[in-house]
Amino acid sequence: TNTLTMLMDDVYIDESGARVVLTNNATYASSTKWAVQPIATYANTSVTATRKRQSFAVNDTAYLHLFDNDGALVSSGASFLVAEDS
Repeated sequence: TNTLTMLMDDVYIDESGARVVLTNNATYASSTKWAVQPIATYANTSVTATRKRQSFAVNDTAYLHLFDNDGALVSSGASFLVAEDS
């Protein structure tokens, strides 16, 4: 019998390819820490996401990366200080 053990911090499932990802580097490919932010609304001119720190501490510097419905990176590198979860 095969045994599978999975340990998860957060699980986020969505049918959309669009996503906002919080990372520790302005360049997505160079990041070593990621936190997917659940999208509440997505339009070509505006995106609203639910703030989730996950492994980031309050006052860490983080960077936002926006992917569209096709999974293409459309915006990257906006920095800010991490606040409490919303």
